[in-house]
Amino acid sequence: MSTAAPKQRVFLALWPEVAHQEVFAQWAQDCIEQVGGRGISAHNIHLTLAFLGELRQAQVDAVSEVVDAVTIEPFTLRFDRVGYWPRNRIVWAGCSEVPEPLPVLVRTLQTGLRQLGFRIDTRPYAPHATLVRKARRRPRLEPEPLVWPVHSVVLVRSELAPDGAHYEVIRRWSA
Repeated sequence: MSTAAPKQRVFLALWPEVAHQEVFAQWAQDCIEQVGGRGISAHNIHLTLAFLGELRQAQVDAVSEVVDAVTIEPFTLRFDRVGYWPRNRIVWAGCSEVPEPLPVLVRTLQTGLRQLGFRIDTRPYAPHATLVRKARRRPRLEPEPLVWPVHSVVLVRSELAPDGAHYEVIRRWSA
C-alpha cells in the first residue's frame, strides 16, 4: 500500500461570474448548432493562466505562495470574437485586443512557477475561453462583445470523469 500523498490536477485561471459563463454557454450552443461538437458546461467556462498538472499538497502550497507574492491589478477583458483550432477541433472565444495587465500577470506567474521547477508551456500565451470541443469546422458567429471585469485569480482542481472534467475553485486571490 502506497503512503505517498494523493495528487490533485490543478491550474491557475481567471473565473468569470455566472452571468458571463451563461453568455459563453449560449455562444457555445449557437456554435454547436452550426458545427456540432460538445459544448463546455457553463459552470466550467474559464480562462486558463497556467496548467500545472498533477501536484501533491506541498506543491499546491508552493503555487499558492507564488500567487500570494503577485500583485493582481484589476482589468477588463472584451471578448468579441470566436475562433477555431482545427488540429484540436476546438471553438474558442477571444479578445481582439488583450489589455496589458493580462500578459504581465501571466509572465509574472510563469516566472515564479518556473523558479519552483514547474515546466510551463513555452508557446506564446493565447488567452481564450474554450466553448466547444470536437467541432467539425469553424463556426460563423459574430457575437455581441462580452465585457468581463477581472478582479481575481483562482486555483482550480480538475477531476476527469467519463462525462467530462469537473472543476472546483479551491483558492481565490482578489485585487
